[in-house]
Amino acid sequence: MSFEPEFDGRIKASGGDWAIGVIGSRLLMDQVDQALLFRCADLYDLVFQLPVEQLYLGRWQGTPCFAFIYSADLELPADVPLAAAGLRSRLGLVDDELFHLAGRAQQLAHWCEFHRCCGRCGGPTELQLHERVLACSRCGALYYPRVAPCVIGIVVRDRTCLLAHNVNFKDGLYSVIAGFIEPGETAEQALIREIREETGLEVDQLEYICSQPWPFPSQLMLGFVARYKAGEICVDDVEITDAQWFAPDALPAIPPPHTISGKLIDIFLQRASLQG
Repeated sequence: MSFEPEFDGRIKASGGDWAIGVIGSRLLMDQVDQALLFRCADLYDLVFQLPVEQLYLGRWQGTPCFAFIYSADLELPADVPLAAAGLRSRLGLVDDELFHLAGRAQQLAHWCEFHRCCGRCGGPTELQLHERVLACSRCGALYYPRVAPCVIGIVVRDRTCLLAHNVNFKDGLYSVIAGFIEPGETAEQALIREIREETGLEVDQLEYICSQPWPFPSQLMLGFVARYKAGEICVDDVEITDAQWFAPDALPAIPPPHTISGKLIDIFLQRASLQG
């Protein structure tokens, strides 16, 4: 494993350490080799501005690694080989470990940006040294990084699976059903509700498969396989515009395999092939 997460508010960046540059909701990327990870000294030389925040993330290949957070309105010098790119555009183009490290940097930058002032009294917050928390300097309120838990699941009926087209998808792309867990719900209850609300179907026999951090902006996806129980497809026409049952040899355009939705579809295909 190349990355070891740590927290120590006393550690400050030096030139030979690693850094991921964050500008608002985008990341700094080398235009030549598409790299997201830089030596700190190289970012100092290329950007010509100090970051607003330096957040210690842990160690990459044994060397301290930081998120360098720059102002969202930073203008990059025209003569440097840098660009600002959305992390989603790097999905599948960098290895999973580096993608998750960049996602961690982006999520923590988002946390800092939205909690610079206390939501209770308006006072400024300060990063503490003993743990990753922002504390209000006036009233002492604490703000930890927050992760929004989401459920995502593929519904299986015999040798077909349910795939749906979301209003935010490009034309022709279909995926599995997903949604946020509401207060007081278990993950299983949330998925049953989401499938019912968006497609009109009832499911049972939920099987947990895996999870995936999803930094858009700060989610944790919990993936399931569910069995069709009853009902006819009736999409909500709000989030979902179409949903259909698809056989393994007649799938539409689907998400890439390194996404959790892609993994769930691949599990369906593997199991369908074993059924003959």
